[in-house]
Amino acid sequence: MNQLRSLIRDTWWLWAAALAATTLQIRYVSWFFLVNLPILLVVFVYFAFIRYDSEGRVRTQ
Repeated sequence: MNQLRSLIRDTWWLWAAALAATTLQIRYVSWFFLVNLPILLVVFVYFAFIRYDSEGRVRTQ
């Protein structure tokens, strides 16, 4: 859970922009862009668990 908090803390503006762009695409282009929402969720969770350890610190090599 700390991984998710850390990622949202570090990149909240990027996810807000992606959500806004998806919302505009859904509204003005096509409902087909609803498929972006689950894709964004999967990408968010994937990067949270790859980038951060269980305590929410950035992993180092």
